[in-house]
Amino acid sequence: QFVRYDAEDGLTDAANDLYAAREGGVWFRQRPGHVALCRNRRLKNLQFGPNDPEHAVYQIGEANASELLIRFGRLRGDCKVYRFDLNTRSLSPLDVPTTPSNGQPNCYSFLQTTDGSLWLCRSDGIWRRSGQVWAQIIRTVPESKLWPEQMYQTRDGQFWVTQSDGRGETRQVTHNGK
Repeated sequence: QFVRYDAEDGLTDAANDLYAAREGGVWFRQRPGHVALCRNRRLKNLQFGPNDPEHAVYQIGEANASELLIRFGRLRGDCKVYRFDLNTRSLSPLDVPTTPSNGQPNCYSFLQTTDGSLWLCRSDGIWRRSGQVWAQIIRTVPESKLWPEQMYQTRDGQFWVTQSDGRGETRQVTHNGK
């Protein structure tokens, strides 16, 4: 059975990009500066910033029961990842490694794996954080004009990476995170 939600239920705009919530339900974006949770037929809207293009949401993930990871920015490829505390509704940038050549590169996507690791697809390559330690797993080669855009992990532990050169995409499989 399907349930229809509208403004009376708290749905302020279209529900876009659904992400599974750990304790049931789904997280989704409605408009810039906002995320929403639908659980047990109830909608909960949370504002983390103003309703402007600088706060357009492109990805949502749960870091833990009280904290979201939100990737947002003006354009899909011009994003950073932030932590959003669900209790205090405070927003803070994710502590990520910087590189001497270009500071903090743009983040195209992130992936949280079942072992607790956080993976970032950035313009300078793929990074993995285990505990509090970041390691660069794959470094982009500027001459190739390829950069990682999205990562997926299969049930058997393989990682699939979508790469782009601005004209098209390729996919590659990594084994055991290498």
